Amino acid sequence: MFALLGTARKLACKKFAWLSAAAVFLGYPACAADLAVKAPPAGVIGAPFSWNGFYIGGNAGFSHNSADFSSTMVDTGTFFQPDSVALINTAGTASASATGFVGGIQAGYNWQFNGWVLGVEADFNALTGKSTLSSSGVTPHATAFTLTNSLDPKWIATLRPRAGVLFGSVFLYGTGGLAIMQADYSQTFTNVLGGVPGAGGSSASLIKAGWTAGGGLEYAFANRWSVKAEYLYTKFTGFSTSGIVIQQTGELSGLSGSTSATFQMVRAGVNYHF
Repeated sequence: MFALLGTARKLACKKFAWLSAAAVFLGYPACAADLAVKAPPAGVIGAPFSWNGFYIGGNAGFSHNSADFSSTMVDTGTFFQPDSVALINTAGTASASATGFVGGIQAGYNWQFNGWVLGVEADFNALTGKSTLSSSGVTPHATAFTLTNSLDPKWIATLRPRAGVLFGSVFLYGTGGLAIMQADYSQTFTNVLGGVPGAGGSSASLIKAGWTAGGGLEYAFANRWSVKAEYLYTKFTGFSTSGIVIQQTGELSGLSGSTSATFQMVRAGVNYHF
């Protein structure tokens, strides 16, 4: 009888051991699954985009410019009669336009106040689009002439505050401020009397300050990244140059020119926010 009791006790122990092992085996995947789906700290996923802080990026687009040229011939001798001078000046006073490329870098800082954003941005861009006014004619005294004015922009920089409102991930803003541009202004004149030419002109590389205004929208498409589209209207005045024209007789005629210019720029860009 004691033998039977010993055998039963051994079987009970073995059964308990198997049940314990099964419980551990079945319970482990459940624990592992619990660990795998453990949620991250609140606020990490799905946090709203913050516009606060520094950002830097690049842009590219196109520009359309219009230059209003004015030319002044001053005859210091007797080569050109007054009516000829008036005709030449009228021919060299008109507008010309051109389309070019604009592209470069920008950087700035934003402050976000609930659904509003206030910031400041500076940019530096290469700029192309040479506007040229070329006029030809014949004076009342049978002198054929050609007068050319050209404004060739090289680069443009702006410093502007930006202010606007948020619509979800979209920042709609207005902007305006200081603009600085470097451009080459040149003026050339040629004439022919009795088959003998005369010629002259001048050129200057100038840096001028102006103003700019416009607006745009910027979309936050990922953490720390945004894209934008922007329009700017920019105006400059005070470009000028002066020189002389040497006539066939050896006489000298003074020639000067001035221009103001407007630029309309449409740009797309991308920014990284720190």
